[in-house]
Amino acid sequence: MRDGTRAAHTSPMHHPPDVAKRAATFCASILLLFATLAVAHARNVTLAWDPNTEPDLAGYRVYYGTESGVYSNTLDVGNATQVTISNLTTGIAYYFVVTAYNTLGIESLPSEQVSFFLEENPPPPPPSIPTISSLQRNLYGAVELTVHGNQGRTHHVWVSDNLRDWTILTTVLNTGGTVQIVDTAAAGAPQRFYKISVE
Repeated sequence: MRDGTRAAHTSPMHHPPDVAKRAATFCASILLLFATLAVAHARNVTLAWDPNTEPDLAGYRVYYGTESGVYSNTLDVGNATQVTISNLTTGIAYYFVVTAYNTLGIESLPSEQVSFFLEENPPPPPPSIPTISSLQRNLYGAVELTVHGNQGRTHHVWVSDNLRDWTILTTVLNTGGTVQIVDTAAAGAPQRFYKISVE
């Protein structure tokens, strides 16, 4: 895999006939690797593969890098058939192969290469239209409002007595998805109208 050393390492020419036969079988079984490639979460990728069924299996190695066919990183995962690779860089593609090795140290040919592109961190969602889910006067005549909207967005609550002239009652940062607001000036008003805008 690296500078041609893998082909030389697994070539039957370098082993007695019985060992070469076992190596050939070992290489064939590894073709089942990478049956699944789990989705990436943040900067992590989880790889899983079908187990090798040879009785002298000793473990697996995962090779990966950012250029197709060139693997600058190696992980020996023992007998595990799944591994999570962390701290990857977003915005670039990664390429992966897996090999198996037996108790004699013979390493199989690599599996078929798979690749995965780690997306950049997605932009924040566009502002949703906030809604007033409840509106009621309390015992003191003030109006209590419950506003639902996107977390992390700034909400402006507007008030009017006539639906023509509007002023900002308050500006709040929605940190939990729901904001409670009290309009104390409503106690002396015969009617009040409200609307919400969001940044």
